[in-house]
Amino acid sequence: MVTTGLGVVARARLHDPLSSVRAARSATESGLASSQAGWFLEAVTAVPGLTASELAGLSGGRFDRVQANRRLADLHHRGQVEKGASRISDVSGHLEVTSGAAPPGGEQRGRGPGGDAVVTTPPFPGYLVIAEAARQLGVHYRTVDKLVRSGRLKAEKVFNVWLIHEGAIEALLADGYTGRTGRKEK
Repeated sequence: MVTTGLGVVARARLHDPLSSVRAARSATESGLASSQAGWFLEAVTAVPGLTASELAGLSGGRFDRVQANRRLADLHHRGQVEKGASRISDVSGHLEVTSGAAPPGGEQRGRGPGGDAVVTTPPFPGYLVIAEAARQLGVHYRTVDKLVRSGRLKAEKVFNVWLIHEGAIEALLADGYTGRTGRKEK
């Protein structure tokens, strides 16, 4: 595969239809993916904290929300863009993740199991994200992730971010959860 400009490789998911795989290959080989990524990198550097819909609107019709999400995902995968807090987009009216330029060095930080972003800023009052729930329970964030996925801790997943109602933490503690794994003390 040929990469140009920023070296961005448009990616298709394993279960995407063949047409999506071909489109990703074509965008990479033509340099279109790198060109688009360059525009989005400049935009999030100049105006951090915007959602994909807001960035698409900022482009003046040059890009749509889907293209914005694809290029932001490519830049995030390369460590050039970091995901921020979730909030209601001024353009779409839906909950979306904000983006900003990554610190120098381009290292990926704040990634959880399965590549999910570990967001540390609560997106809504009364709700916690996994990292904050882990701090309150005194356990590792992966432990909270396991509790959520097993159904022991009630949560909702919104755009790859688990939202845990504060009452769910209280209910878990009321059920006798101590955070202990059952290992014997030495």
